[in-house]
Amino acid sequence: MSYLNETVWGPITPKWAGAYELELDDIIDDIARHGYDRIVNIGCAEGYYAVGLALLDRKAQVFAFDVDPIARRQARRLARLNGVCRRVRVFEACTHFKLNELIIGETLVVCDIEGHELVLLDPVKVPRLKAADLLVEIHEESDSAGIHGVEERFAGRFAGTHTIERRVSHDRENWIRDNQVLWQGKVSRERMLKSLDEARSGSQVWLWARTRRLH
Repeated sequence: MSYLNETVWGPITPKWAGAYELELDDIIDDIARHGYDRIVNIGCAEGYYAVGLALLDRKAQVFAFDVDPIARRQARRLARLNGVCRRVRVFEACTHFKLNELIIGETLVVCDIEGHELVLLDPVKVPRLKAADLLVEIHEESDSAGIHGVEERFAGRFAGTHTIERRVSHDRENWIRDNQVLWQGKVSRERMLKSLDEARSGSQVWLWARTRRLH
């Protein structure tokens, strides 16, 4: 994928290197092999997944959402840069009604909305979520009472309709070792490791929920 020279949030070097959220690499491979009719990317930022998945799955129609107007502009730029702008449509905030409307046929929902996933991904308000595959970045909430179980609550909502896999972020030591040909002799190991830092405040959890009806 051809990429931009800046991101909406966070460092760009992990995306240039192809190491961004590499914990999900095998899931992305499964998504590409499966082939979806529709991909709904909520919280698309500059389009890393919206455009990347449009390139991997040439039959899918992609619907990308972000509340940030700069993100929407960048996502459209990235789609044009990669020649998929006819299949990647970019919108503002996603509502329960709109999400339910978009889930038709075999649909994948990719969601990273910084803590609002429990509000939006509610199968009571969005019944068709029960028939969609869901790849969700989990954002735990905390207050004076401590940590709330966002992950547990989300998993509980879909335990009856989906099989759920959990992924947790890890360091990039293996990537550094396996990709020495890309950086050795050009930059130091320390600098390369630093360039792969995704600037997260702690461990990140993703849930990959696959509907049993489709699989």
